[in-house]
Amino acid sequence: MISIDRHCYELSYCIQSLISGCELLPEYHDSEWGRVYDWLYLASSVSVVYADPSRHDGYLYCEPVQELMNRESKAYSSFVKDLSVFNFVWSSFENISKALSKYTSSKVRKCQSNALKGIGFINKYSELVEGIPYYNECLNDLVFLLKEKSRYFLNDYSEYKGDISHFSMGIWYVKEIRNSFAHGSSGIPTVIDCDDGRKADEYSNVILLSTRLVLMTIQLMASSYLKIDDGCLFLWGVHNECSDDDHILNKLMKVHLSFNDPIQDVLFYERGD
Repeated sequence: MISIDRHCYELSYCIQSLISGCELLPEYHDSEWGRVYDWLYLASSVSVVYADPSRHDGYLYCEPVQELMNRESKAYSSFVKDLSVFNFVWSSFENISKALSKYTSSKVRKCQSNALKGIGFINKYSELVEGIPYYNECLNDLVFLLKEKSRYFLNDYSEYKGDISHFSMGIWYVKEIRNSFAHGSSGIPTVIDCDDGRKADEYSNVILLSTRLVLMTIQLMASSYLKIDDGCLFLWGVHNECSDDDHILNKLMKVHLSFNDPIQDVLFYERGD
């Protein structure tokens, strides 16, 4: 799969095309659809985030301590960057959930949680489109990590046993992770974790897998919407000699795949057997 930042950018382009093709432009500014695009585009633009835990200390440290502080800064910077991108992508998901809630039942529309509105839409319409490639693999890897390391991210891991669509499962788990960060109950990486490469990777992979699943869910929801409305729209800026790949629906289903090698740079957790 392509990188997370590129995934955000390519998906924002598809959303821009959808807004134009479905004549949502009059309500673009300060609307749910406009914010779906805006948050994805912002997420794609994040390049470097620098966190310096010692910036307010005002002390000179000996070399071993300074090395420790540098490693801690590296761990925090990576964590904050990944978490920032995740939060921007989550904001995009909340807005597409609000935008599409009118296609759900009155009970779902009354939900205070935008995530539950999104789940309600997916439960009703996910059968309209084929599955997103690699969704199952990413979901399985996230569930595996949560089972093994839930104390870092959730108060307690538990499998959802309700009657929801398979394609809602990713958002249900990610919602729990997002809430743990939003309410301050999750752990954050320490310099000790940074020295333990496996622990550092576990922190990173949970956030990256969560981000990837939210992006895939946005793809699924936008694709389902096109099936409800009009699945023959073309990508923005494409006018003449359109191929099947220029259909927004076709692009949405595989926007996260590498052009040359569909499995290149795929983000799956390497499980130790």
